[in-house]
Amino acid sequence: MPQRKNKAQDVEATRSDADKIAGLLAFDAMIELVQTKRKFFWLNLSAGLMRGVGAVLGAALAIVLLGYIVSLLGGLPLLGSFLRDIQQNVPAN
Repeated sequence: MPQRKNKAQDVEATRSDADKIAGLLAFDAMIELVQTKRKFFWLNLSAGLMRGVGAVLGAALAIVLLGYIVSLLGGLPLLGSFLRDIQQNVPAN
């Protein structure tokens, strides 16, 4: 049994060392990214654009699904006349 305990300790020590090395590599990559201003700018710009596009598409999908569900249920009585007036006043192309 003592050998298994030593092996387990060796495995834990190796994992700990690997975690430390991975942390240092990630930290080095982050430092390199921050030091290169142009790369940092483009990375953040693209991340922001993707978040914005995702939010708009997600909101549009949610609104479409909500509208479809409401139409299946027969519409909203309070908004029905208002929407009908808008539909009649907007010229059809």
